[in-house]
Amino acid sequence: MARHVLVVDETLHSRGSIVGWLSALLREVTVESAVSASEALEAIERQRPDLVLTAHRMVETDGVELARRLKRLPNAPACAAAGADYCLEKRQLQARLLAILQPHFRVGIGRRAII
Repeated sequence: MARHVLVVDETLHSRGSIVGWLSALLREVTVESAVSASEALEAIERQRPDLVLTAHRMVETDGVELARRLKRLPNAPACAAAGADYCLEKRQLQARLLAILQPHFRVGIGRRAII
């Protein structure tokens, strides 16, 4: 069964970077993105992800509130909200995401996974 990750971020550059990196890194995983909490909730209704990675600061609904809403869902997906350190240097962000993902996903580290 294919795994599914949803990335939620209002910022096009951040969202695109993370989606691209995850797509290159994770094997047999579909990576989808949403620009807001409401779009994320709609996407989750269509297909429940295994993991939601969300930015902490968003205008409409922040990542913490999104995580709270997800927790109330039956069979809630795992959720990680990135805080102020979201703008870490890319390699540090990659290392933190890798630590979160390795126990749950088949990770393939190769040249394509390096941003």
